[in-house]
Amino acid sequence: MERSSDDFPVDRGLPGAAALAGASALCDHLRSRDVDATDLRFRYVEHDPGRALLVLARVAVEGAQQLVAASLGRTAPADDGVQLAWYPNDPALPALATGLPALEQRLEITVDTGDPLAWVPHRRLVVPAGGTIVKLHAAPSETQLAVEHAARARAAVAVPRVIAVAPDIAAHVQERVDGHPVGIVG
Repeated sequence: MERSSDDFPVDRGLPGAAALAGASALCDHLRSRDVDATDLRFRYVEHDPGRALLVLARVAVEGAQQLVAASLGRTAPADDGVQLAWYPNDPALPALATGLPALEQRLEITVDTGDPLAWVPHRRLVVPAGGTIVKLHAAPSETQLAVEHAARARAAVAVPRVIAVAPDIAAHVQERVDGHPVGIVG
């Protein structure tokens, strides 16, 4: 669910948190960085009081909708100010360091345009690529663990097959399974 709320509480123990406290505050912050941002809608908020704050938002920039992640204390000390990542240019993901075309060439896939299936900024990204999905991680060790866990789980349940692994860029490709995400029943 997206929302354009301005009622987020300000974390007074986290310097600079006011810049991320609401849609208009974040738009103002983006404008201070010469980004013509309008119509901002929050998609995800992760808050560790006094230590870190991460928001993922959809924002109109020069008429085009984009996803932006803004964080404090997550990828750099909070004193360094708000860190930004724009999908698909998340600098913390090694597979995107040389750009999406290089990733597509390396893995012999074509990433579908549009929103990612999942994005935890600065940690991991899942994007569709035809009949497959591409999973990108912040570190090769995380890709290794994901592939190992998929192999172990596959022995007990139907898990999408891993098709390709590129540990040096912390990426792997799996079969894409059609269906609906598992929901919480309660």
